[in-house]
Amino acid sequence: MWIGWSSLFIAIWLIISGLIANLQGPANLVICGILSILIGFFFMLGWEGVVTGVLGIWLILSGLVSGLIHTSNLLIIGISIAAVSLIRIYHQHSEGERIHKTA
Repeated sequence: MWIGWSSLFIAIWLIISGLIANLQGPANLVICGILSILIGFFFMLGWEGVVTGVLGIWLILSGLVSGLIHTSNLLIIGISIAAVSLIRIYHQHSEGERIHKTA
């Protein structure tokens, strides 16, 4: 369950970074991208992991190409990762409830 919450934390940080211009540096995007790739490709299973990992690759590319550092880019990626994270958290929670009902 910590995987979904960690991904949600990164998404909230990206949304905050999109709203505050001083936080829109390339290092921020590269670090968030590396964390998203690690969480997405190595810890999440299924389509949620693929989506999070691909968005992490896009974050790294956005950090390396200065023309892609933009408020809308950060907000769209942040909202997308947040949506995937919330879906992941919901599925883990409902799966845990099913296990408790059968036990």
